[in-house]
Amino acid sequence: MYKTIILSITFCALLLSCDKQKDLGSESVEVSVQLTNKISGSTGAVEEQKVYVHRSGEDSFLFYEVTDEDGNCTFSGLHKNVEYELKAEKKIEGLTHSATSKSFYPEDADAIELVMTYDESFSKVEFYCVDSSGFPIPTVDVCLYNSPVLADSGDCSVSLESGVSDNDGLVRFIGLDAGTYQLTVRDTVGFIPIYFRSSFSIATNGTLTDSLEIIP
Repeated sequence: MYKTIILSITFCALLLSCDKQKDLGSESVEVSVQLTNKISGSTGAVEEQKVYVHRSGEDSFLFYEVTDEDGNCTFSGLHKNVEYELKAEKKIEGLTHSATSKSFYPEDADAIELVMTYDESFSKVEFYCVDSSGFPIPTVDVCLYNSPVLADSGDCSVSLESGVSDNDGLVRFIGLDAGTYQLTVRDTVGFIPIYFRSSFSIATNGTLTDSLEIIP
C-alpha cells in the first residue's frame, strides 16, 4: 500500500512538472539584443554594459549578459511563450536617465533594440583650443573654476573640473550650474609655453561653444 501511495505521489509530481513546462513553452529559443544610447539626438552603441532579463511581473532577474564592443549580446534558453522583460541602466555624469526596459515574447522577437535615452537637463560648455590661424591645438590642459582667487592660483588641483583638449582641440564640461566660471589654459606637453585665464557666464540649461585662441 505504501509503495502505491509513493508511486502515485511521484506520478502526480511528474505530471505537474510536465504541465509547468508546457505552460512555459516546451521550446526554448535565443534572442539577440542591441543596446544603444541616445544623447542629444545622436545614437551610439553601449559596450561592456550588463543587460538583465527576468519574467514580466517579477522583480528578481534570471541572469544577465554583457554587451560586446558593438553593443550586442545574446540570451539563450528563453521559453518562446513566456513574457520577459529586459532592463539596462548606465549612469553618465551630468545626464539624467531612468532605467531602460522593454517587454517581449521570444517567439515574436528574435532581435531587440534597447535604447537608453538621456536628457540634457543641465548647462554645458565646449571650448576649441586653436592657434592664431584657427588650427586645433591638442593636449592643452584646461581647468575650470568658480572662484577668481582659485583661478589666479593656477592650481588645477583646486579646480572644479579639468580636461585635456583632444585632436580637434575640443574640451567639454557638462553638468554645470548657472553662474560665472573661470578657465585657466596651459600646455601639458611643454612645446608651447602658454598660460592665460578667461572668464565666462552661463545660464540654466544653457549651452556655450567658443574658441580659445592660444598665442605662444
